Amino acid sequence: MPLIETARGALYLADHRRDGRPVVVLVHGAGGTHLDWPRAVRQVGCLAVDLNGHYKSAGDGHADMAGHADDLAALLDALGIDRAIVCGHSMGGAVALTFAIQHPDRMLGMALISTGARLRVNPEILRRAEHDPDSLDAFLLDYLWAGDPSKRGPRQRPAVVARDYLAANAFDARPWLDAIRMPTLVLCGTADRMTPPKLSEAIATAIPGAELHLIEGAGHMLQLERPTAVAEYLIGWVATL
Repeated sequence: MPLIETARGALYLADHRRDGRPVVVLVHGAGGTHLDWPRAVRQVGCLAVDLNGHYKSAGDGHADMAGHADDLAALLDALGIDRAIVCGHSMGGAVALTFAIQHPDRMLGMALISTGARLRVNPEILRRAEHDPDSLDAFLLDYLWAGDPSKRGPRQRPAVVARDYLAANAFDARPWLDAIRMPTLVLCGTADRMTPPKLSEAIATAIPGAELHLIEGAGHMLQLERPTAVAEYLIGWVATL
């Protein structure tokens, strides 16, 4: 599918929807793309989006999660979709949480992968983001992966990646978690250094009825490191909605 023109700009979308299944919108993390979702995970029946400023989408990114959440609402409007499940990885999880807070009437459910309600970014990442964005890529390659980093997607513009991490560091949804009333799935790898399991555990404790699964030995890029496990949890959970 080509670029989708919305009221807030053009967003690229890969359409993997399946007849008879709820629409799942997959939202990548900082510096990511729609390609961060492997074939096994896409079997859920989904729309995989490039966020503003990322890969094939227009723009220069956003300074906060609210901008990306409003983009998702505009995207659903442009596609004529009233409600969807939003599944986000890392910063994409922050976007999903913000969408749940700002647009709860548009959501059928929420899946959060390797994320937190408060994203405290490693100070070295922030230093590079602010003062040396061109050096971020090599640093992140080692920091994010517990498995094979060759599975990562295309590199993004350094300024956009830097903006992502600065926005992530400012994000804090903790005061609103216990007001979220929707089916919620939470997944995290036990070897995740960027968003360790305690952050997922805190989300699952705070959101009433949230379902938590920890995947042994997996790092931050969970859906790429353990695509089969993530797909099984996600597809099984969606089938209950």
